Amino acid sequence: ERVRAAGIPLGAIGNAFQDLVTRLAQGQAAFDIGCEDILARHGSVNEDRFVAGRREYGLVALPPMTENLNTATMDLLETYVENGGLLLMCGDAPLYVDGRESGRGAALAQQPTCLRIPPESLIDELKIRVKDGFAVEVAEGGGGILYHHRRRLDDGETLFLVNTSIEAPVSGQVFSAARGIEQWSAETGIISPYPYRDLEHGVSADFEVPPCGSLLLFLSNDPGD
Repeated sequence: ERVRAAGIPLGAIGNAFQDLVTRLAQGQAAFDIGCEDILARHGSVNEDRFVAGRREYGLVALPPMTENLNTATMDLLETYVENGGLLLMCGDAPLYVDGRESGRGAALAQQPTCLRIPPESLIDELKIRVKDGFAVEVAEGGGGILYHHRRRLDDGETLFLVNTSIEAPVSGQVFSAARGIEQWSAETGIISPYPYRDLEHGVSADFEVPPCGSLLLFLSNDPGD
């Protein structure tokens, strides 16, 4: 027999999740959102890596107010954590599996590689633990609202920076393990050099995006001319 949920209003759950996603995006953290239906069909575990299709992850986080998980998701998380994969819980352990009361979530939370953290600490945890040489750092006091989208290609990565503020510009720095940077004009298709600095393990570049403006960069595996 199915039990009744704990009584947290759906609106509160939705608002908490959206707040977490917005803060992650504005904090320039790299993340993907998991879907339990997709994981049931395409999820697996490869040693200490959580796998969804052709993507592998070394860190998984459960958002706050996660009360219920599907059996397939719980099976994957248990195997992942048992193999040493890092799981961050941004709240209490799930109380239900497939809508039925279960102790599997509490047992999962007791594993040594499962850590409980406050939601506001997730951005810092991701930045500390995800080490691929890439970072976007926003200058303090600018007033702009920056979001970025990064996509990996065979010969490098595209980086799209967007300032959603209608009043203030936003500036900062990009760090990458790439070897060169180009600016791509989404309007004209023109490709031009973009100023950057060579670092020991990659490059860095300054940026400034005007209100309601954007900047499209290509982080190349090859050094610029």
